[in-house]
Amino acid sequence: MRVTVLPELTRAVSPFRDAEALRKLAGLFEAERPSIVHTHSSKAGILGRAAAWIARVPVVVHTNHGLPFYPGQPWPVRAAWWALEWAASRRTHAVVCVGEEMRRQSIRARLGPPERFEVIRSGIEIERFQAAKSSRPRLGIPEDALVAGCVARMASHKGQRFLVDAAPPGVRLLFVGDGEERARVEALAKAKGVEAVFTGHVAPEEIPDLLAAMDVLVHPSLWEGLPRAAAQALLVGRPVVAFDRDGAREVVIDGETGRLVPAGDVDALRRAIEGILGRPDRGRGMGEEGRRRFEREFEWRAAGERLGALYGRLLERSGIRVL
Repeated sequence: MRVTVLPELTRAVSPFRDAEALRKLAGLFEAERPSIVHTHSSKAGILGRAAAWIARVPVVVHTNHGLPFYPGQPWPVRAAWWALEWAASRRTHAVVCVGEEMRRQSIRARLGPPERFEVIRSGIEIERFQAAKSSRPRLGIPEDALVAGCVARMASHKGQRFLVDAAPPGVRLLFVGDGEERARVEALAKAKGVEAVFTGHVAPEEIPDLLAAMDVLVHPSLWEGLPRAAAQALLVGRPVVAFDRDGAREVVIDGETGRLVPAGDVDALRRAIEGILGRPDRGRGMGEEGRRRFEREFEWRAAGERLGALYGRLLERSGIRVL
C-alpha cells in the first residue's frame, strides 16, 4: 500500500497550512481518481471530505472516533466545530461510529439522518494482545509491585493528572504515551512523591507487553469516543477503571470488566483502584470477563468484513459495479 504524507496536514489549526493541505488533497484525489475516500479524525476528516467533494469522489466515508465539539469548550469554538462537522456530514455518504454512544451523540447533534450513521468497532489484532508478555523487567519494575497504568496521548483532556492525584500509597504508575501535558504530569508526580515510569512515545507493537506489565489500566479521560486502550487492556486480561464518560461505558461494564467512576472525582478514582488492587482475584476475573466479551467484537477481521460490506453497498448505490 502506497503512503503519501502531506506535511501541511497537522493536528494544530493553522489557516494557511490548512488551506494548502486542502489544495494538495484535492489535487491528489483529482489525479488518483479514487472510488472511495475514507477520512478519520476531526480536522483531517473535515479537510479530507471537503477535498473529496471538490474532486467529485463518488463515495465519501468518515469514521467518527470522537466529536470535535464537546462540553467545556468555549461556546464560539464549540459552535464553529459543530458547523464545520455539520457541513462535512452533508457531503458524507456514511459515517462509521466506533461506538453506540458516538452514534447517539451524532444523531442528537443533528449532523445527519440516523441511517447515515453505522457502528463498526475499531479492529484490533487481538492475537497480539492475548499473547502479551509483561515488559516489567525492561522497565525495571519488580514483579511483586502493584502497578496502575495509563495508555494515551498526554493531553489535558486525557486526564493523566487525575491518576497522579488518585494514586494509592505504594502503587507505581506507568504512563505510556507522550504529548504537551507530559512535563506537567511528571512535575506533579515528583511533587507528590509518586513513583512513576514514563515511557514516552512507543511503537504500536510494544503496547501489548506494556499493558501486561500493569495490574489495572486507568483511563481518566474527560471525553472519549470509545477508549481503544481500555478494550486492548481487557484483551490482555487486565481490568479497567475509567471515568464514566461517552463510550467508556461500552467496554468498562461497572462491576464486571472494571469500574466506572464520576468524571473528575479523584476520591472515587482512588477507591476504585484500591478496590481492584486489594482483591487481585477479582481484578483478574474482571479482566478475563472483558477478554471473553470483546475478543470477537473488536477482532480486526470482523471489522474489515463489516467495513467491506459498507463499501460495497455505497459503491453499488453510486452506480459503480463491485466485482
